[in-house]
Amino acid sequence: MYQLAIINQKGGCGKTTTAVNLASLLVELGKKILLIDLDPQAHATISLSIDPEEIDFSTYDFLKYAGEDDFDISQVIVRVEDNFHIIPSHLVLSVFEQAYSGVDGHEYRLRDALVSLENIYDYVIFDCPPSLGLLTFNALMAAHEIIVPVEPSKFSLQGIGRLKDTIKLIEEKTTHSLRTKALITIYDKRTKFAAYMAHVIQDTFKRNVFETIIRQTVRLKEAAFHGKGINKYDKRSAGYEDYKELAKEVIATCEKLTPIRLQSAVHELATRFNNEDSVDLVNVPVVYNGVGAREIRIAGDFNDWTADDEHIMVKDEDGNWKTTLQLSPGRYQYKLLIDGKWSEDDCNPLRIESPFGGYNSLLEVSLNEN
Repeated sequence: MYQLAIINQKGGCGKTTTAVNLASLLVELGKKILLIDLDPQAHATISLSIDPEEIDFSTYDFLKYAGEDDFDISQVIVRVEDNFHIIPSHLVLSVFEQAYSGVDGHEYRLRDALVSLENIYDYVIFDCPPSLGLLTFNALMAAHEIIVPVEPSKFSLQGIGRLKDTIKLIEEKTTHSLRTKALITIYDKRTKFAAYMAHVIQDTFKRNVFETIIRQTVRLKEAAFHGKGINKYDKRSAGYEDYKELAKEVIATCEKLTPIRLQSAVHELATRFNNEDSVDLVNVPVVYNGVGAREIRIAGDFNDWTADDEHIMVKDEDGNWKTTLQLSPGRYQYKLLIDGKWSEDDCNPLRIESPFGGYNSLLEVSLNEN
């Protein structure tokens, strides 16, 4: 279950339009989708012909009660169509920050609530409020990837720096690594200024920009007015073409990450049940000379990029940090989390360019390494 957060604290950038239409086109491409409206204004909810005043349960209930034994989580999920569900929002969600700001683990409410839905959906999409408050922070802590819709204007880039600083802080203070990609929206191809600003956005985010550009079209606004995704309103429009290409690009990016993760999960299960015939595992030593480091963890394709307590490296008497990974033959990308900061393994000359910027270190495992 891949979790995507659509975030930009600036209004009018196509955030909700992207959340609703990306969800709709992913469904059209055969995926099962849950859209979670995290905005108390409930624009995503309204855009799908759901009246917030007529629902009995909302995102607030999901965040408050999910995980409790007597709470039926199906109460908060509304069917939009086959394979497309939404947890709708309501104005009551605006009190969430005040109610939970002093509660331990308040930033993990969304992540923890989603555990009960694991493996039910292919993608979960969060439509975040136009702010960097507690609701957005919950989305950041739950997401695997962040999509930042950016319109080609000078004002659209204001505040992006603050979002990037927040993401960097999360990565430094926690073991949660986030992939961030910008999406150029509301693009008017008739103007030279739009082309110039698109270049500025691409220069700001480097390789972390979707190839798809969402063109400006009134059809997207009309579709929202009629409470439909663009695929249900006008398949001849530029909006439909663009969001379908975006959905394909999201799937392609996700599937690049999936095979090794799935392979790793199969190997883990096989080991757990002592089925030694099902997989050949290789003991792969990793050694890093981290002078001055206090703690080093390793994360990569082999453990779903989770730098948890099981992947802490141990320091020996010579000052070298060591661990041994049990991996099947193949190629694995990884990084080290050194005192809370992600880094390449500069003791390993093998590396590969990351699709999200920079480089990952690389392990090439063969059977003769045992």
